[in-house]
Amino acid sequence: MAWQSVLGAPVAEIIHAARPLVASGRLLLASNTNPLHWRSVAACLLTSGIEAPAVLSFEVGHTKPSEKFFSAILEADQRVGDQAIFIDDLGRNVAAARQHGIPGRIHSDPQKTAEWLRELSAARWDS
Repeated sequence: MAWQSVLGAPVAEIIHAARPLVASGRLLLASNTNPLHWRSVAACLLTSGIEAPAVLSFEVGHTKPSEKFFSAILEADQRVGDQAIFIDDLGRNVAAARQHGIPGRIHSDPQKTAEWLRELSAARWDS
């Protein structure tokens, strides 16, 4: 209950907007979390239809905004370097992503982020 009060359930608008990215293999999750919390988050995402590869701090041994965490993201998927956009609610994490050559966007409003994700889903990317 305490974790859900911090994390909250996935916002329906964002879930619906992210599903096409999942379906096209264009979503990579990156999270500062621990194994206990990740099990809860992953189950919640799966229930919402979101299943995607993830770079997890407890697996890579580093947290955002660490340089090594972003190195792990770049290693996780070869497309990250030229096709990724990092979305996070903390400006310091977005700034760190940008320092590693990954464009970033600060998430502050679920509806605006969902709208932006829908536009991103509609854009054609080369794989």
